[in-house]
Amino acid sequence: MRHVHIAKLHEAAKTRKTGYLETALKAGRTDGEWVIFDDATYEALRREFNPLAPSRVTVPGAALRPGLGDAIHKVAGPIGRAINWPCLKGDGTTDLRPGSPCDRARKMLNQVKL
Repeated sequence: MRHVHIAKLHEAAKTRKTGYLETALKAGRTDGEWVIFDDATYEALRREFNPLAPSRVTVPGAALRPGLGDAIHKVAGPIGRAINWPCLKGDGTTDLRPGSPCDRARKMLNQVKL
């Protein structure tokens, strides 16, 4: 079970895709100032609204090794969204337009494993 303070959800919603807060509040059980999630629901929310965040569930033999391009995009994506960078899809997320110069650079940099 995961206990997340409502203020923390509001803070996280500022950097996540549109609809994160509403979905999280519906998926969890509210207990005063806390929202309680079962582990599977919590991981599903992380995968849907923060796809670059590594999963906290460990699977034996499957090591998640992000590349340099994903690491840079994780930092630069929210900045690009704030300044309406033309490489982004423009749907309120930090997703890159397929085939854009930024996406090609991210793919090339992903060959360098961290």
